[in-house]
Amino acid sequence: MDTIAGFTAIIFWSCTAAFSRSLTEQLGTFTAAFAVYLGAGLLSLLSCAARPGKFRAMFKLPRPYLWGCGALFSFYMAAFYAALGWASDRQAAVAATIINYLWPALTLAFSIPILKQRARWTLWPGILLALGGIAVALWQPGGQAGSLEHLRANWLSYLCAALAAVSWALYSNLSKRYGGSEGGAVPLFMLSAGLLLGVIRLCVSEQSHWSASAAWTLAVVVVFPATLGYTLWDRGVRGGNLVLLAVASYFIPLAATLIIGVWLSVPIGAEVWLGCALVTAGALACKYSLD
Repeated sequence: MDTIAGFTAIIFWSCTAAFSRSLTEQLGTFTAAFAVYLGAGLLSLLSCAARPGKFRAMFKLPRPYLWGCGALFSFYMAAFYAALGWASDRQAAVAATIINYLWPALTLAFSIPILKQRARWTLWPGILLALGGIAVALWQPGGQAGSLEHLRANWLSYLCAALAAVSWALYSNLSKRYGGSEGGAVPLFMLSAGLLLGVIRLCVSEQSHWSASAAWTLAVVVVFPATLGYTLWDRGVRGGNLVLLAVASYFIPLAATLIIGVWLSVPIGAEVWLGCALVTAGALACKYSLD
C-alpha cells in the first residue's frame, strides 16, 4: 500500500502544470500561486495538529534546513508559477514545464558537491542529453527564425522555469543533508510560500476572474498535488519500494506533457515529445551514473 501511495503522488504531481496553467489564466499568476499555497499550508498544518508533537517537532529541525530549504521551497513555487503564468500561450507553457523538469538531472549533478556522491563519467553525457532535450523542445516549426522569435517572446518564462529547476535541485539535496528526514517541515514551507506569494501579489498588478470553474480548479490543486501529493509521497518513500518509486518519478515529464496537452487542448508536436523523452532519458542516465 505504501508503494501505491507513492505512485498516486506521482500521478497527482503530473497534473500540477496543467491545472496550474488553467488557474493562472483565470486568477492571475501570483493570485493563483498565493491561493494554492496558503490553502495547502493551512490544510497541511491542520493535518499536523491531529498528530501530537508533529507541529512542535518541525521547529526543532536544524536552522539551515528550516531557513535555507524553506527559502528555496518558496522561491521554487514563485518561479514555477511565474514560468507558467508568464508563458505567452499554452504551447509555451508546455515548453516551460519541460524546462522545469530538468530538476531530476540537476539534483543528481548537485549531489556530487553537496552530498559527496561519487559518479561515473556517464553522468555528464546524461546532463547534456537532458539539455539537448530542452533545445529540441524549444525548436519551432518556422526554423531558426521562428525559434528565436518564440524565445524572445518567452525568455522570462523560460528563465523562471530554469531557475525553478535549479532551486528544486538544491532544495532536494540540502533537505537530505540538513533535514534528516524527507519533507520534515513541508507544511510549514507551504505556508511560508503562500505568505511570500501574497506579498508578491500585493506588488504586482493583475486581474482575477473568479468563477465556479476557478474555485473548483483551485480546490483540486490545493487538495491533490499540493497537499496529498507531498503526504502520499512521504508515506511511499518511508514504507514503500524506494527504488521503484525513484525510477517512476523520472517519467513525470512525459506524464505531465500528456496531461497538459489533453487538459488544455494543446497539440503536442513531435519535437516536444522528442525533447521530453530526451530530458527523461538524460535524468535516467544520471540516475544510473551515481555509485
